[in-house]
Amino acid sequence: MMRLHPPSAVLFDVGDTLLVEQRFDLDAGIAAAVGRHTDFRAIADAFRAETLKSHERHEELRLAAWLQHRVPALARRSVDWIEEQIWPAVTLVIDKYLNVEPKRLS
Repeated sequence: MMRLHPPSAVLFDVGDTLLVEQRFDLDAGIAAAVGRHTDFRAIADAFRAETLKSHERHEELRLAAWLQHRVPALARRSVDWIEEQIWPAVTLVIDKYLNVEPKRLS
């Protein structure tokens, strides 16, 4: 069994303080989770439509959980696993102060 140790610190970057999100590509994130052979664009469009409805109710949809319930191929996957597929593909961030080239989260 793997032994986990508590972190010595936790950093929260709220509001582009240290890292700046340069891109958020929902289609790419969903494609990474469901595969490009699936109609990921239709799934992304359905998520966008449901997101608008949920915002009218002052609710927030969680993408990974939403995919788990609506994509049969992901039904047996954990939300954590789905998120691990989505986030490296969906976002592109850069370090705000070091002037480094953009990089994908991983």
